[in-house]
Amino acid sequence: MYESAVKYALEISLDLAKECAKQVGEEKDDLMDFDDPTISSSEEVQKHVWLTIARHMIKNESSTADVMKLIKESGNVVNVDDLLPLFPEFTSIEALQGPLCDCLKEKSEKIQDVQKSIKEASELAESIKRDIETRQKTYRIVKMSDKCFRCDGNLFQKPFYAFNCWHYLHSECCEEVLLGLFKQ
Repeated sequence: MYESAVKYALEISLDLAKECAKQVGEEKDDLMDFDDPTISSSEEVQKHVWLTIARHMIKNESSTADVMKLIKESGNVVNVDDLLPLFPEFTSIEALQGPLCDCLKEKSEKIQDVQKSIKEASELAESIKRDIETRQKTYRIVKMSDKCFRCDGNLFQKPFYAFNCWHYLHSECCEEVLLGLFKQ
C-alpha cells in the first residue's frame, strides 16, 4: 500500500512522495497491507519507501546533495550506507563527504562498544575459569549425619551431589528442583 502510494506520488511530485513516506508506520494495522511480503517491521517499511524515493531522485539526476538530504528528511531511517550503492560509479563525493564521515564515526563508536563488550565478556570468562580451577582443588567432607536439603532424607541412601556452597541434594531431588526452574 505505502510503496504503491509513494510510486504514484512520485509521478505527481517529489514533495508529495516525501509526505507519503513520512506517514509510513503511523498506524500499526496499515503495515499488513504492504506490497512486499518479505518486509515485516515498521522500520523496514519506512526504509524501503525512502529508498524508493532515493532511487527515483538518482534516476532523474537530482544532485547528490539533494539525495543526501533524504537522510535528515527521513528522520535517519535511511543512512549513507543505504544510499551509497544507489549512486552511479562516477559520482562526485563532495556532497557525500560530511554524511560519510558521520557514518564512519558512528560505525567506529559501535565497533568500540562491541570491543568493550568482548573485553568484559573475556574478563568474566577468565574469572569464571579461575573460580572453577580454584573450586576443583577444594574438597568437602560429607558426614553420615548430613541430609538432603530438599527432602531431608539421609544423604547416603541415594546418589547425591555435594555443592561447594555446602548444599547436598539427592540426584532425584536435584532433578526435581531443576525441572521446576525450567518450567517457570
